[in-house]
Amino acid sequence: MRKHYVSRALLFLWVDLCIFVLLASLQFSKKASAVDEAAERGFDPAAFVVPQGADEKAFAAALAAWRDKNFPIWAGQLAGAPDENTVIACLSEALERGRFSAGRELVGEAFLNGRQRTWESAVYLGGLGAAASQLLNAERAVVSRLSAEISEKPLSFLAEDDAAAFLQVRGYAGLLESAAASAAALPPESLALEHAAGVLEGWAAFAGAAGLSAAEQDNPFDGLRARALGLIAEGLKKSPEGDRVFVFRNDRADAAYCLRLGRALLAWAGAASEEAWAGLGRSLISSALSLDGGDGSLVGAVLVSRDGAFYADSAAPRVSSAVLYRALGAGTYHPRQAPLGEGLWAWTAASAIRADRSGKTLDLSLTFPVGETHYLLLRGLGNFNKVQIYGGDYRSDPAFERYNSPGWVYRESDGIFLLKMRHRDFQEHIKIEYD
Repeated sequence: MRKHYVSRALLFLWVDLCIFVLLASLQFSKKASAVDEAAERGFDPAAFVVPQGADEKAFAAALAAWRDKNFPIWAGQLAGAPDENTVIACLSEALERGRFSAGRELVGEAFLNGRQRTWESAVYLGGLGAAASQLLNAERAVVSRLSAEISEKPLSFLAEDDAAAFLQVRGYAGLLESAAASAAALPPESLALEHAAGVLEGWAAFAGAAGLSAAEQDNPFDGLRARALGLIAEGLKKSPEGDRVFVFRNDRADAAYCLRLGRALLAWAGAASEEAWAGLGRSLISSALSLDGGDGSLVGAVLVSRDGAFYADSAAPRVSSAVLYRALGAGTYHPRQAPLGEGLWAWTAASAIRADRSGKTLDLSLTFPVGETHYLLLRGLGNFNKVQIYGGDYRSDPAFERYNSPGWVYRESDGIFLLKMRHRDFQEHIKIEYD
């Protein structure tokens, strides 16, 4: 009898162990399912990689050639009445080419004093007081819209360009969690192609916020990832020549959205260590850029004929090359929202920016070309005691932009720190002391 009980106990132990292993394997398979399902359907992203996207070196060369072609076009438009995207694209490139001062001189009064100018170009042109107010107003409008979409129309949230990264960088952790929860509750079959980029962007943003590797985390966007990749796979078509690839819907591919998909694939694949999908992302971007007409604009959409040949959709509006440059964040000195940790972020054109905390000191390091003036907007700083620039104490001065010297002001009511400084060294340090 005793032997019988021991056998039963061992049997129950074995069953419990099998259940544990099964649950663990299911959890692992959930993380891998997006790629595995595509593989099971016989889809191989590497089959759609084009030469310009084959590796990072080839992609960088294609992107550099496109920038070289468009820089003189953007520069030629500055003296007239350019839009802000053109001004930003040109000045970003001018910084890399050592021609920033000449580029700034080309910017005409029509833009400098016009309504086209906003906080986004303030990193090059100054006017930080007005820029700070514009930034706050723009942020409130975006947050209000995203909040409504998350609670009422989560699919609309996924259609927004890089909405999850916006919430992550700017410290709206609660909204990002709500967006992730809303996405997790969506049935995968409700997704269409226009939502695929948002799923991958959300996955990458959540991964960045969690600070974990793909294998370590439970990402709430996982449940939609397989569907998003499947929609991309279903729409992919490669040109007969093998040099272009686009994602089509009803035999039509939108150039700007293909570029966004490529960027989203790169963000997701980089975090998930999926190099074949990264190659596809690079291929989509380089294919979109290959539609450039050499006049500062690109074909807006591509159609496919019965024999598989690609041709331009003449009815589609053309897309500004400066708009796509900004969508890519292509330049080293391109203005961007830079996360600095613990709710701190900057609107900056620095090629690199970092915040290091030691005791009661925040050391902000900024890289920018020597001899050029850098304008910065910083949010999430909190109240502090003093600021050091070039190793010396500098007092706040509301009129700091009028002088040919560094300066700063802190708008305590808005929580925005504004800084202007000419770089004596490629890397400068701003030290902020707390009580």
